[in-house]
Amino acid sequence: MNGEKIAVIGPSFFGYCDAIVCEYKAKGVDAFYINEFPSDSLFRKVLYRLGLTVFMEKDHIAHLKVILKKLKDENTTQILIVSPNSCDSDFCEKLILIGYKVKVYMWDSIKNKPLGNGYIKKFKGVASFDMEDCAHYAIAYIPLFAEPEFFYSVKENQRLVDIAFVGTLHSNRIELIKSIKEFCGRRGLVFEFIGYYYSRLLFLFKFLASGAHFFIFKKVTFNKFMKSDIGALYRQSKFVLDIHHHGQAGLTSRSYETLMSGSFLITTNIHALSLPLGLADRCLYVSADAIHESIEALDIDFLTFQPSTLTASQVEFLSTSRFVDQITALPILEILND
Repeated sequence: MNGEKIAVIGPSFFGYCDAIVCEYKAKGVDAFYINEFPSDSLFRKVLYRLGLTVFMEKDHIAHLKVILKKLKDENTTQILIVSPNSCDSDFCEKLILIGYKVKVYMWDSIKNKPLGNGYIKKFKGVASFDMEDCAHYAIAYIPLFAEPEFFYSVKENQRLVDIAFVGTLHSNRIELIKSIKEFCGRRGLVFEFIGYYYSRLLFLFKFLASGAHFFIFKKVTFNKFMKSDIGALYRQSKFVLDIHHHGQAGLTSRSYETLMSGSFLITTNIHALSLPLGLADRCLYVSADAIHESIEALDIDFLTFQPSTLTASQVEFLSTSRFVDQITALPILEILND
């Protein structure tokens, strides 16, 4: 990596691209971040995700030119495209033909992001977090990571929260949270959660329709999740509930953050049971069709349970350092012959 200058291009989701850049720099590699969107408006992101760039074609083309200029001005030699939305496969091909060394990492499943099909069909060397996509399309599997602020110190206080949940309050999650809180109440357990919703007004209607559970309203944020808040909650929790998206198999960063915090993971993603280095033993699978009932059926004394300490090898596997090392070892993207 001597002499390389790496541009990480991707969306500004939860600062994950910034975390990758920071890890490159920690390893002595010059790196910088470029937001692939000209702005972070929700409307624009939805259009990009649906592949409807035709409705903002002028802005789209203009921003890609801005990216190209930034790459040139910074004397970039290598590019990592993360979870592409705006930077489609045609743009990626242009980067390669200019002479840049390009790597691509899919942070979403192909079925959720149709734009990814163009990459799979056009290039050799794409990597993904979704192990089922990797098996189906014969692409490289690289698990996600947790950032250092989630690491639990043995000097911290005893865990006082029995079950925690952090997530977007879509579909039936208000009812699910209500049922888990009632379960914890019957057992004398402490349940805490942080909920997110994108619109205060729309959530008010959803909140009233679901029965106006005021303990839920007090815990909802309409701004981006703060990593510091999530980390603080996880580090004082024994178990964290993760409800994975039904359209993807990969373990999200939320799963790795839970494990890095030292908590045990209760998850609807059965692939957690395939984690290496004994991490699978820190994961409990529950059915997505009966989450509340599955948690009740777990043979655990939540009141007396205290998670064991992570090993050094487990911490390394969960870390940004391991992720960047695997990206570094990934071959440069090649254009497939027709």
